Amino acid sequence: MAGYSYLIKNGTIIDGSGLPMVKGDLGISGGIIKHIGALKGSETATRVIDATGKYIMPGVIDITNHSDTHWTIFNFPSQESMLAQGITTGLGGLGSLFGPAIRGAVNPALETWLEELLKSSTAQINLDDFAEMTTG
Repeated sequence: MAGYSYLIKNGTIIDGSGLPMVKGDLGISGGIIKHIGALKGSETATRVIDATGKYIMPGVIDITNHSDTHWTIFNFPSQESMLAQGITTGLGGLGSLFGPAIRGAVNPALETWLEELLKSSTAQINLDDFAEMTTG
């Protein structure tokens, strides 16, 4: 009899390797996946989750999110709306860079656009200093 921290049962497992999905169970102990596949039924766990009709898979990577251009990454840094969808990694800044900007050295229309975007955010961002942008 194996004891797990979490036992996710009866789900459809997609492991991210490209192999076909399979129905099965997943046992986790100490934050590490210890078993994938059909369990015999005698296993115990601190918490059992019934995943019937659901998928069990590692986090999803979202390479097309707009959390940076819509400022959700700054206004809601925990990104709970993404996590609720299974997204654990998001790439941002693809094709755009918010700073540092040297005043007068960039297109004036771009400077105006950036200033307007910043007005819609509750985040305090200084586009003049990269060190300040990264440390807040």
